[in-house]
Amino acid sequence: MPSDKDRLYVALYARGRNPKGPEAEKKYHWALIVAPKVDPDDNTRSIRFHAKETISSDLPQLLWTYEEERLDRGARNILLARVAIGKVLDIERLRSMLASIPVRPETPNWNCVAWVQEAVETVFKDRKAVSTSLNNWGEVKTTALSYIQKKTADHRFDGQGNFSGGKVPTWDMLETSPQAAIATTPSTNSAFAFTDLPLEIREIIWKFALPEPRVFNVLVWVSAGLKMQLLNRPDLKMPLASACYEARRIVKEAGYVLAFRDEDEPKDPGIWFHPRKDRIERTIWGPGDWNMGA
Repeated sequence: MPSDKDRLYVALYARGRNPKGPEAEKKYHWALIVAPKVDPDDNTRSIRFHAKETISSDLPQLLWTYEEERLDRGARNILLARVAIGKVLDIERLRSMLASIPVRPETPNWNCVAWVQEAVETVFKDRKAVSTSLNNWGEVKTTALSYIQKKTADHRFDGQGNFSGGKVPTWDMLETSPQAAIATTPSTNSAFAFTDLPLEIREIIWKFALPEPRVFNVLVWVSAGLKMQLLNRPDLKMPLASACYEARRIVKEAGYVLAFRDEDEPKDPGIWFHPRKDRIERTIWGPGDWNMGA
């Protein structure tokens, strides 16, 4: 007997302006929706979760914020399509999980798609709030884009097609092969992106990029109260930690901490150091050592 549990959908909305992001995905605002399986258009029982830009009340600028909201019937007209990716088992656990996904405005080109990606991958790893056979965000994103491109080619949104305006196009990845949505869509010749890889594969790649044990050459000034100066600072910088929030998370989980901050540079965050892997070689200078041998 088929389950009538509420479904978790990836939802694509029309948007009024172009954000930063890859060409195909930037045409839409991405969100997650929990809605009934039997009547997903019943917005009185639907909840939307998403990251959105809002105008700050203090400064004339746009700020990213997280929002959970119940949908009214007036909001449905901009929902273009949705893709079912799971059956909701525990709505309160799901709410708490999605609320914990941060917005990351400090990350270059971060947008609503990146928030949905992190949220979906968190759901896939959890397996308690939502039941699903899926585990690949790249497959979900490709299916959603292929499906909405097919509906666009069928003139679903421009008024030229003969469609009922009361139903939102819906694709169920739980019951239908994602290849079916892709096969009916003209090729877009889109390149395969690193973010299309499953999270587990990306984490393996980030961990493989972690540095081997390093040597920190430190000069200790006795006359300055044992002040330490890192001599080979330029050679110890870790670009991996600045690649993206995901890579930085792997660096922290591996045991690296920021240390050896340059006291003469107030904005210097320090150098990533592993207390158990990296080695410190100290040279101690006492009073008058600078002129030794002169």
